[in-house]
Amino acid sequence: MASLSTHGGPADSSRPLNARISGIDGNRTSFDGVTIAFHWVTVILVLGLLTTAIWSLQSHDDVLKVLLLRIHRSLGVTVWTVTVLRLVWRKTNAKLPPFPDDMTAIHRTIVQASEYCLNADPPRTHYGERRAAARIPTC
Repeated sequence: MASLSTHGGPADSSRPLNARISGIDGNRTSFDGVTIAFHWVTVILVLGLLTTAIWSLQSHDDVLKVLLLRIHRSLGVTVWTVTVLRLVWRKTNAKLPPFPDDMTAIHRTIVQASEYCLNADPPRTHYGERRAAARIPTC
C-alpha cells in the first residue's frame, strides 16, 4: 500500500500524519485559548445573524419579523463588541503561531492585511449599507 507524502517520495513515518499531509512540523504552536474562543463565539454569532436574517425574509408573520429584527440587531451589536475585544486581545496578550518558514514576505503581508480587513469590515459594512438604504428614496 502506498504511503502518504506531500513531496512525491516515501512518507516519513516518524512525523505525525497531519504534519505529513499539511507540511507543518509537529512542534508548531497553536493559537492561544482566548483567541480560539473569540473565533468560535464569532462563528456562532454570525450563524445566528444569518439565521435570523433568512428566517425574517421568509416569514409572513409581522410580529415574528419584528422579533427576529430585534434579535438580529442584538446579535450584530454583540459581534461589534466581540470584534473590538478580539482586536484588543490580539494587540495586548494574544499568543499567535509563527508563519511557516517557507511563506514569502508578500504572502505574509497579504494574510495580515486580509485578516485585519475581515475583522474591521463586518460592523462597518453592514451598518453603512443599512444607513445608505434608509436614505435612498423609493418610488
